[in-house]
Amino acid sequence: MFQVKIQLGCVGESPTSPGPPRLLSDLPADHRRSDTPGPGDPQHWRANDRAGIRKHFERLLTVEDAGHWKPAPEAYAYALQQCGVDPEDAMLVAVHPWDIDGASRAGLATAWLNRTGGPYPEYFRAADLRAVSLTDLADQLR
Repeated sequence: MFQVKIQLGCVGESPTSPGPPRLLSDLPADHRRSDTPGPGDPQHWRANDRAGIRKHFERLLTVEDAGHWKPAPEAYAYALQQCGVDPEDAMLVAVHPWDIDGASRAGLATAWLNRTGGPYPEYFRAADLRAVSLTDLADQLR
């Protein structure tokens, strides 16, 4: 089990699934939570608002603010700096293997949400944890 503070991005998780709100509610209060650097897409923010997810994040970050797109290491470094967290104390949770690879190369722990049951590409660094949903991940992190 990882003793890490969680940096969680809900991009790609269905706003109507029960996973994100339950996971976010279940995280201890001292865990830092930020939506990871992604496009400053208003549709993404609105979907998270409707699902009751956004209220769980301390800050919302975008690649526009970071000045670099993931998987560039600077994007992850920006998120870590904004959260005041060292790489070894953070975990990126994502559905995209390229994002897992980038975060791993930047020194973060990683968790891959494999909601499709497909194989993980061997040419990317492997995720530290694998889960089928955010709820599954929360159970693994307990």
